[in-house]
Parts: sequence; C-alpha cells; structure tokens
Amino acid sequence: MKVKIDNDNGEMDVDEEEPVSKSVPLLKSETLHYQTYGEERVEFTDDELKSLRNPFGPPMLKLLGFKPASFISKEKWFIKPGYFLFPNESVIEGSTVAFKALHQACVALKKVAICVLCTRINARPNIVALSPTTKPLGLNVDVGFDVIIVPFVEHVRNLPMNEDDEEVQITKEDKFVMKDIMKTLCFEYKSDLFENPKIQSQYRAIEAIALEEDDAEPFVDTTKPRPDKFQIIPDGLFQQTFGPFGTVAVKKPSTSRAGGPENKKAKIEDIDENLLKKRLDTGKITDYTVRQLQDILKYKNIPSLPALTGLKKKDLVELVYKHCK
Repeated sequence: MKVKIDNDNGEMDVDEEEPVSKSVPLLKSETLHYQTYGEERVEFTDDELKSLRNPFGPPMLKLLGFKPASFISKEKWFIKPGYFLFPNESVIEGSTVAFKALHQACVALKKVAICVLCTRINARPNIVALSPTTKPLGLNVDVGFDVIIVPFVEHVRNLPMNEDDEEVQITKEDKFVMKDIMKTLCFEYKSDLFENPKIQSQYRAIEAIALEEDDAEPFVDTTKPRPDKFQIIPDGLFQQTFGPFGTVAVKKPSTSRAGGPENKKAKIEDIDENLLKKRLDTGKITDYTVRQLQDILKYKNIPSLPALTGLKKKDLVELVYKHCK
C-alpha cells in the first residue's frame, strides 16, 4: 500500500495494491499422471507409474526352493556366463554366518537352491541354481555358490537325428592321420600376429586422406588362412581317409495346413495343354494372367530359367513364346 500526502490541504491519497498470490509447490503424493483410453483419463500416482516402468521390481535374489544336485547340468545349460555369490560383511553384517549355514546344508543334503535373480533395474529376471563350491578359482573366499542360469523351455531344442545313417567307425589309423595333420598346422600363437582387418583398413584410408594420396597402402589380412601352409599335406590324404564328402540338403518343413509345396505343384499341373497350344498358334498368350504365365513356365521345367518373381507380363509372354513353341 502506498500513501501520498498533499502539503497544501493536508489530504492523503492512498493507493491500494492487490495482494500477490504465492505459488506453493505440489507434493509428490499430489502429482497425478494420466493416459487417455476410450476418451477417458486413466490416472496413475507417482508410485504406480514407477511400478509400471519397472515391472520386474528392484534388483534381488529370491529363494524359491531346493532341488537335488543331480538336477543341474553346467555344460548343457550354458546360455551366457554365470556369476559367483559370496558373503560380504562390509555390506551386510552377519551375512557370513547365514551364508555358511546355507552352504553346509546344501552340501550335506546334496541340494542346490533354485532362485529368481534380477541383476539390475528393468532387467529380465532369470531362474538360477546356486551350486555350493569351496575356494573357487583361487579366490580368497572360503565358501561360495556358483550361480548357474537355468534355461527356459524356448532355449532347449532337439537336434535332428537321422536313424538311417550307418554308424561311422573310426580306426586308430584315422586318428593318427588326423593328429599328424593337426600337428603340422600348429603354430605358436601370439596376439600381435593378428590385426583387425576392418580397423587397419580404416587407418590406411584415413592416412591416405591426410597425406593426400590417391590410393591407400594395401593391407595384408593375417586372419585369412595361408595356402602355402597346406602344401606340405599330401594331396588327397584327408579326402581318402575321411571322405567322400557330400552336401546334405535340409528340407524346409511345410507351413501350410494342406502340405505347402505339394499344393503348389498340384496347381501347376492343372494346365490345359490343348488351350495352351491353341493360344500359341493364334498369338493369344496375353489372355493368360501373370500367375498363369508363371505356372506355365514352371510346368515346362525349362533349364536355366531366370527368376520369375518381379517380371512384368510382357517379359513372361516373351518367355512363353520362346520356350513353349
């Protein structure tokens, strides 16, 4: 409020100002988030939004139960590198006592602990097995658990076995031949013998640009096999011992309900030979559709036929006149 005094008549002029409203910050509990569904607002609190963004919960190791030690198979279950679990008193006081008790119980009962492991926020949880170990990998730890990731059903696949193949007998002579070949090709490995070809090619290209050279210096790829090293192996020895080798054609399973490729073949065979001959004589091959022209060319089993997919009707008509007359 401002006051102004007039010295002539002693009157006072008073100017009143409107009070200024102060903004008060909202609390987190008062903040709402919403998403419009069906022309309606679905509201979420801050805690609910966090739980939606992190559906798997915080990082944790949750015990589910126990299984016999024969349940696990480290070699067959290798999906990705596992972990090692051991107590740490500096982080959790008293963890060593509880850890050793669990370790001794698993060893005595020959059991493994089955747990759910979530390593970080928003990470997909894994089912793991805790296998007890003693002084692993030379670490300064008395006891610990190998954390083995248990595969899900979709990670396990059945290998196709062909029962018609005869059992291959490998003799001692075959083993000696293979050992000699392997010993001949052995060399002393050093990491500096091999350079990354992609990086080295980029380095040489940058060097050529910097020095304003027309061509980059050629790079010898040391990761590729050297043919001269195979010169010392007698010709045909490997083929004679372990051959002959042939390509195995893998049949793609049919995806259609009624047999897939068989249906397509049946449609191709439904071509009217008399009508085709008549249209060839009268020059009315253009009356066929693109699909019918493709089926005619496939039906004739023409050698060295180009790919028909993507060809225009004009090109298909020319191919029919060329190969079917």
